[in-house]
Amino acid sequence: MKYAFLILITLFIACTKQEPPNTLTGVWHRDNGATYSFFEDSRFQQSDKPGAQWVWIKKGNQVYLYGNLDRFWTVDFVGRDEVIVIEDEKFTITRK
Repeated sequence: MKYAFLILITLFIACTKQEPPNTLTGVWHRDNGATYSFFEDSRFQQSDKPGAQWVWIKKGNQVYLYGNLDRFWTVDFVGRDEVIVIEDEKFTITRK
């Protein structure tokens, strides 16, 4: 009986696992309608730049976007699903 309870707890934790804090993978939305997709295989795509693609690397609060015209972001996580970004301008993105 004790082992069955441990197995149930382990399954529950595995099924409810969330991404660790300060993780960018997923699709993020900006208030201007653009979406930013950070894929687990390090690809980055931006909806308002069709066909363009970058490789992203996050180091601390710095995000390096390598591609045709390398880019650099400074990110500040307000919460698990909200980030303030500074590139050429400052804007907020939210994960949906």
